[in-house]
Amino acid sequence: MKTRLVLILLATVFFSLQAEMVIAESDYFTVDSKLPEITIITPNGGEVYSPDDIAEISFEIVEDSFAAAPVEPVTLQVYFDEVQNPAYDVTMPAAETLYSYDWTVPNQPSENVFTKVIATDYYGNSAESESGVFEISEPIALVYGDVDDNGEVEAYDVSLILMYVVDLDPIPEDPVPWENWRFLRADVDLDNEIHAVDGSYILQYVVEIRDSLPVYDPYRSAQNNISIYNDDQHIYLSSNALIYGINISISNKSNLELDQMEMLAPDCLHQQNGDNFSLASAYGVNGNILRIPYQRRLPGESALSLIVNSNGCSQNISYTVSETAPRVNKLSAIYPNPFNPNTTIDYELAESGQVNIEVYNIKGQKVAVLIDEHKDAGRYSLTWNADNCNSGIFFISFATDNFTQVKKAILLK
Repeated sequence: MKTRLVLILLATVFFSLQAEMVIAESDYFTVDSKLPEITIITPNGGEVYSPDDIAEISFEIVEDSFAAAPVEPVTLQVYFDEVQNPAYDVTMPAAETLYSYDWTVPNQPSENVFTKVIATDYYGNSAESESGVFEISEPIALVYGDVDDNGEVEAYDVSLILMYVVDLDPIPEDPVPWENWRFLRADVDLDNEIHAVDGSYILQYVVEIRDSLPVYDPYRSAQNNISIYNDDQHIYLSSNALIYGINISISNKSNLELDQMEMLAPDCLHQQNGDNFSLASAYGVNGNILRIPYQRRLPGESALSLIVNSNGCSQNISYTVSETAPRVNKLSAIYPNPFNPNTTIDYELAESGQVNIEVYNIKGQKVAVLIDEHKDAGRYSLTWNADNCNSGIFFISFATDNFTQVKKAILLK
């Protein structure tokens, strides 16, 4: 009897210890799991996409919301009209917390489209999230030239293209870059780019030079017919061949102040935005097309660089503004002014002759003779050091055989 009791006690202790080991083993592998958090950023509901648009689907798996990072691919699905089976089902590698997918919108009009994201972590914790409902609109008919979608092809459509080319935003409801359907309507020469020459083809259609769009015989050539020259006030852009569309962007300018470009060619539509210019002509223009008023900031070399697309041909053009012979004798600049104690005096001579430059104080007393000699025609500079003069107002007298000019200079010490 005692022996049986001992065996029962030993068995009880054994099973009790085994139970404790199982519990301990179970406790060891227990994970304090929590559901992952997924937030769909776009679309978030209410968007309207057109067929062939690129719709960005982006979502976030909140950091530390998983008990462990996702190890299975994250699944992205698109549903139409609450159909149980997704119309689109793609997987994405589980990596960062932020995800983005460019979805080409199908030609499947619907007012009830939504996306779903499903993710699972290492321990099998799974979560899913649905976006708000968005819409896929009916496809927009591709009517070449009708850029504003008002049912007509007109000169205003050309103006929209010219504004687009110079980086203006002509359609507030469709900011640049335009939606795909509008871009395709404007690209009437089918080169996958929008240039001023596209506007020219539309203008030709408006005035009935062309009877259809798009254009399958563009004027594009590998030759750039634009030439540049300057006088002492303007930089001219000219062409020896007919230009139907041209867009110009000044990419760099050195030692130059440029004013607004001035149209010289007749019967054109044009737009300007800062250093960008575009022009469209139905019949073509040549000779001097436009000019740019300029001033040099300082004496010396001046240059500019332009990106020019004429008749669909793009080229980079660099031009050094040449020195031109002065038209008149003049005291052209005193700088800096006020000064201390040095200032530079620029003067120009239209013809050779004797030059006299003198400095007088406010009492009319001569304080310096800076030059008194014969000079050839041209542009010159000299420096006056007024270190031995007191602060005050001085007058610079410039005289040639048949011309006299006086300018004021202020010395501040």
